[in-house]
Amino acid sequence: HASTPSSIPRLTLPSTSTTPLTPSTIHSILTSIYTYGLIIVRHPCPLSTFAPQLTPPSHSDLYGPYFTVRSSPSPSNAAYTSSPLPLHQDLAYYDSPPGLQYLRCLRQADEGGESYVSDAAAALQSLRPSDLKALQRLKVCYVKERAGMVSRKSVAVCDEGGHVKEVNWSPPFEGPYLGLAAGLGAEEWVENMRARERFEERLEEMKVGFKLEEGETLIVNNRRMVHGRGGFKGERVVEGCYGGTDE
Repeated sequence: HASTPSSIPRLTLPSTSTTPLTPSTIHSILTSIYTYGLIIVRHPCPLSTFAPQLTPPSHSDLYGPYFTVRSSPSPSNAAYTSSPLPLHQDLAYYDSPPGLQYLRCLRQADEGGESYVSDAAAALQSLRPSDLKALQRLKVCYVKERAGMVSRKSVAVCDEGGHVKEVNWSPPFEGPYLGLAAGLGAEEWVENMRARERFEERLEEMKVGFKLEEGETLIVNNRRMVHGRGGFKGERVVEGCYGGTDE
């Protein structure tokens, strides 16, 4: 995983390029995402031209196929403010969240506005086995009240060998915990919540911060990585979309 800003893979496309991405460029981008969970690409074309060359667009019902994130006097959620955003994944309230998230910086804030990422799968894998098992048991409800959407899922999803293959983490959209109602005893419930706290601490320890420059797009694996944002002053404009990885 990328442990410092300089270790995040980056790619700069020619500023005059208007031709489609070459197969080797597409392979390089997707390989970096598979290996590190993310990449930053500087490209001259709009996101609506760039992103579909890598993955088919997905999850457009709530915000449209392409959306703009900027501070608003009447925000629909915390993303549309200038306040910090904690580490999270997008659209966790979908039963099948998007595989990739694209965030392109159109205008950077005068002060603040750093981006933060953390490899949640690596963080889970670094925990002691008992904590990882607890987070497999811990079912969290993610809720989007405005859309009437609820999805209940484990924080950690592992394969038969015990390797993390999917993470579900979005504290801003957590609904009520149903552990005791689902039949967990009090002692097991406390064990699960302590494992959750240790996981959150590990995410912060592994967090990497950087400031996107205008024209750069951050692409993250939304089922492996978590991302966040520092508070800012001035205007900060980011264009975003989601990409499917199941097809």
